[in-house]
Amino acid sequence: MRGSVNSVKVASSSPIQIVHSSDFHLGVSYRSLRGKGDLTNLRKRDFRRNVERIVEYIIENNIDLFLITGDIFHSPQPLSDDFVFISECIGRLASHGVWTVAIAGNHDRPRIAERRSTLEGLVKANSPYFLYVDKLRDRPISLEIGGKRISIVAIPYIHRQVLKLIDSKISYESYIQNHIAEMVSDSVFREADVRILMAHFLLKGARFPQGLLPYVEEPVINYSNLLPDKFHYIALGHIHKPQKVYENAYYAGSIERIDFSEEKDQKSFNHITLDGDSCRVEQIPLKCRPMYTLSIKLPDAKNPLNLLIEAIRSENIPKGTILNLKLNLSEAIWNVIDSGWSHVDNLLLDELEVFGYRYFVENLGIDRGRIMEISKIDVRRQVELYIKNLSIPDSLKNRMVELAGHIVDEVESGEA
Repeated sequence: MRGSVNSVKVASSSPIQIVHSSDFHLGVSYRSLRGKGDLTNLRKRDFRRNVERIVEYIIENNIDLFLITGDIFHSPQPLSDDFVFISECIGRLASHGVWTVAIAGNHDRPRIAERRSTLEGLVKANSPYFLYVDKLRDRPISLEIGGKRISIVAIPYIHRQVLKLIDSKISYESYIQNHIAEMVSDSVFREADVRILMAHFLLKGARFPQGLLPYVEEPVINYSNLLPDKFHYIALGHIHKPQKVYENAYYAGSIERIDFSEEKDQKSFNHITLDGDSCRVEQIPLKCRPMYTLSIKLPDAKNPLNLLIEAIRSENIPKGTILNLKLNLSEAIWNVIDSGWSHVDNLLLDELEVFGYRYFVENLGIDRGRIMEISKIDVRRQVELYIKNLSIPDSLKNRMVELAGHIVDEVESGEA
């Protein structure tokens, strides 16, 4: 898969090679999925394999710069083994002289002012060839690679509540645009040969599942707010579907399918070649575990359990699939099937060898096993929406949101 070629001028003769990836979500939980064994740890291997594939690609193809646009971790307090894993990957790239620049996303950015980002530890330890940005910088990042000056404007995820505390009179879009305008006026940026914008937010025109809770009530930035003609490449994170949004603006997407809203996505990362007056973007596909939604409507019949089993068996579900089973049937039929569910369980896990599954009886509202593993974010969002509708001063609302976020953080990190 190849992206289009834009015509923004890049100084110097030798091309700069860049890889752009995003939304690793290391540490996402699958404990509520029905299956055999510790599915969270088994699923963790899928995510790590794709990170390793990207690292291997970078080394094998002599990439100069690795951009990660947010949500390396699924939580602000990642498990130690996830932190060690990503540190090893960054260290391996550094040993080959590859710069890694990462920004914080909405999942892994500290939500409490007193908390520090885990990845900041690598920066404080002067880890070579690594920069991590979890707050707006006073000046653009400046690197020299292959004799070229590279300037990066890095915008980590900024929560709308944080912006209200900073300046309640300015819109989110204006705040972003004003910061970019300040950065591009800096001499470091103006004198650079290669100019890049990194950001973690929603860009108008991008395709994403409407109504999905992580995106509810989030501000949407206009392309013009980014001052796009100032940049050779705009690297975006937050939306999990990889896509070209505008001429030089790309979401790399997540590295694995995280929930069923992504089951049809072909995951990938971007290989960018900046050469002379062209910017070529190639999408490099990643292998992912299959996800599949199967909807079955059962009539009232004498042997509904047998009908269900045969309907599932006829689908030829690939081995290792994560299955979303949706059933539509009467309460009487459900009672029969529920009493013999062990037969369905044996079919799925032993005969068909699916990785794990959830099932949902749509018309009865029965939900067994949930894979919308943004569920912790669901809780956070629901609390925020509840607080927002209270008839109390905004200052108290903001404090309540902060404290609620602190509690969710503790639950996510296992500290509670």
